[in-house]
Amino acid sequence: MRLTRPRATGVNLPWRRPTGVSRWGGKGVLVPSLLIRHKVEDYAAWKAVFDEEAISRRANGSRGGWLFRGVADPNEVLVLLAWDDLDRARWFADSDDLREAMARAGVTEPTEIWFLEEVARPEV
Repeated sequence: MRLTRPRATGVNLPWRRPTGVSRWGGKGVLVPSLLIRHKVEDYAAWKAVFDEEAISRRANGSRGGWLFRGVADPNEVLVLLAWDDLDRARWFADSDDLREAMARAGVTEPTEIWFLEEVARPEV
C-alpha cells in the first residue's frame, strides 16, 4: 500500500491525490481506503462511540473495514476503512461530525489519516 504523508498537527488530511485506489470486494472493483490512527483515553469508551457512528460512516460512503489495537498500547487504535468514493472519503475525514465524534470518544492526540491505494497482495 502507498501512503500519503500525514500533516504534523490536528486531524492530518493529506490532500495530495493518490495515483490509484484500493481493491475491495468484488472482482475488479476499485475503491479508496483510509487508514486512521487514534490514541485514545480508553479503548472501550472509544469503541462505543465508534459503533454509534456506523450509520454516519455508511451514509457517507464507508464500506466497512478493520480495527486494530496496539499490543504494547491497547489505547493506540488503527482503523482501516474502504470507501465508495475518494471525494466522499475526504469530505468525511474533514467533517465537523468526525471531529465531534473523536472528541466524545476521548481521542487524546492529533489523529493521522492516510488515503491509500493497494498495490499488491503477497501470498506470504
